Amino acid sequence: MPALNLTKRATDWRHLPPSARERIGDLTPGEALFLLQDLQNPNDPSALLMRTADPLSILGYC
Repeated sequence: MPALNLTKRATDWRHLPPSARERIGDLTPGEALFLLQDLQNPNDPSALLMRTADPLSILGYC
């Protein structure tokens, strides 16, 4: 599976809480990330949530 490129400008993360931004900065190459359907999003039934495994941290939505 190809690597996911998480390089973005910091302004793209302005809506994320500081804890998520900090955790994104702590990601290591090869660390497992998971995409889950965001079932609680009433505006977009196709929305996804991205999280880490351990420690479990929500990194954002797409």
